[in-house]
Amino acid sequence: MISNSMDYIDSRDVLERIEELEDELENLDPEASGLDVEEIEEELELLNSLKDEWGDDQSFEFGVFLIKDNCFEDYAREFAFDVGYLTTDNEWQWPYSHINWSAAAEELKIDYQEIDFDGVTYYGRE
Repeated sequence: MISNSMDYIDSRDVLERIEELEDELENLDPEASGLDVEEIEEELELLNSLKDEWGDDQSFEFGVFLIKDNCFEDYAREFAFDVGYLTTDNEWQWPYSHINWSAAAEELKIDYQEIDFDGVTYYGRE
């Protein structure tokens, strides 16, 4: 299940889950099934609203990595190391130990699209 309690969400997982839920509803035998149709429909509606909130179906299909707002600072730090702006050799020494990661994360957000997923803010980039 994909929910707004997740720190990171891959749009391809969202699309896969939407497909699973649609298949469940299509093949549902109401008499033999213990599934709650209302729960399936609610989850499906929520995930479709996330997809619609992003707005670009093609990029969502290719893969958008969504980062929860309260995890974005950690993401910015990892991103800086991953792309080579910083090295892990002196990670906890000056000047790296004096970088204002909160400010760096806020500036990085400029390149990301902000979306709402059931009341929680996420950031994603194509």
